Amino acid sequence: MEVYSHHPSINHPVKRRTFLKSLPVFAATPLALSAMPTPSPARSRQLIALGTAACRSVAKDGEKLNFDSFTLIDGELPSQVNVHAKFFRFIPPEYLYEPYEHVRFLKKKPLPILPIPQDIETHLRTLEGDLVFLAGLGRATGTLLFQSLGLHYRNHTQGLEWLATMPFAFEGIYSRKNADQAINLLAENRRERTSLCLQEIPHRYGNLALRSAYEKADEWVIEVLGS
Repeated sequence: MEVYSHHPSINHPVKRRTFLKSLPVFAATPLALSAMPTPSPARSRQLIALGTAACRSVAKDGEKLNFDSFTLIDGELPSQVNVHAKFFRFIPPEYLYEPYEHVRFLKKKPLPILPIPQDIETHLRTLEGDLVFLAGLGRATGTLLFQSLGLHYRNHTQGLEWLATMPFAFEGIYSRKNADQAINLLAENRRERTSLCLQEIPHRYGNLALRSAYEKADEWVIEVLGS
C-alpha cells in the first residue's frame, strides 16, 4: 500500500514507517475478504424411493444416509420404517396383470408410460434442492414409477438424479427387458442416471442364498447413495 502526503514529516522514511504501523489493522480486512471466494450454501437433498425394493431398503437403512427428507411410494408401507418418511400409495393398473387362480402374474408386455398422480407431483414440487429417485427395476411398481416420472416430471429449480438397480439374472428375462426399457427411456430423454447391475454381486461373492444376495444389493445401494 502506498502512502503519500504533502507533509514532509510523513514522507521521511522512519516517520513514514511509524505512521503505517499506527494505521488500524481492520482497514485492510475488507480488501482481503473481498478477494476470497464466498462458499456457496449446501443444497438440500431429498430421497424418493419408488417401488417395493427401494422402499424397503430406505425404510431399513435410511438413517445411515444424509438426506433432508425421505419419500416412499409403493402399494404398501413397509412393516418397519426406521426414518421419518412421507408415504404415498401407488398401485399399478389391474390390466397389467394376468390372473391365475388366486395369483396375479405381470403380463409379458412392455410396461406403459403412465401420467403422474397429482398428489405425488404436488408433493415433489414442494421439495427443495436435489431430488434423488431410487428404484429397483424389473417389476411393475418401481419400473412404472421410474420411467413415468423420468419422462414426465420437470422442475427447473430442482436437480434431478436417477439411481436404479438392474435385476439379478434369476429374476428372469422379462424383468431384465422391463429394466432395460426404463433405463433406455431416461437415456433418450437425457436424464442423469446411474444403474447398478445386481448380477455383479454373485460374480464378486460367489453363489449366495437368495436373502443374502438381496442384502448385498441393499448394502451396495446404501453405499452409492452415501457417496
